[in-house]
Amino acid sequence: MRSERDFSMLVDELGSIRDEMNELRCREAALRQHLLEARINAPIDGRDYTMTVRRGQRRRFDHAALPDRVREDLRYWKVTPITTLLTTPRVRPLFDGSAGHGDDDFHVIEPF
Repeated sequence: MRSERDFSMLVDELGSIRDEMNELRCREAALRQHLLEARINAPIDGRDYTMTVRRGQRRRFDHAALPDRVREDLRYWKVTPITTLLTTPRVRPLFDGSAGHGDDDFHVIEPF
């Protein structure tokens, strides 16, 4: 059986991975935007990859265009259970209170 400490480490690892993935998505979006703004019309070879711009269309169903009677009729909806793991960064206290400090106590340190 795993201890709470083991789960704590797994939670931190999951949060770190999600942070890294978010940073990568942001970098990808910036690179993509830069390449699209360059109006590239032919494949470009990098050292390890070739990039080709492909333009097309995607069909998407517009639920808002349906009549209210259809959108509100539960016979047209399929409900499936989902499980989501939310990770949020924890705010760490400046001190842990173990030195006899109360919740209202604080220290101001100023260089002289």
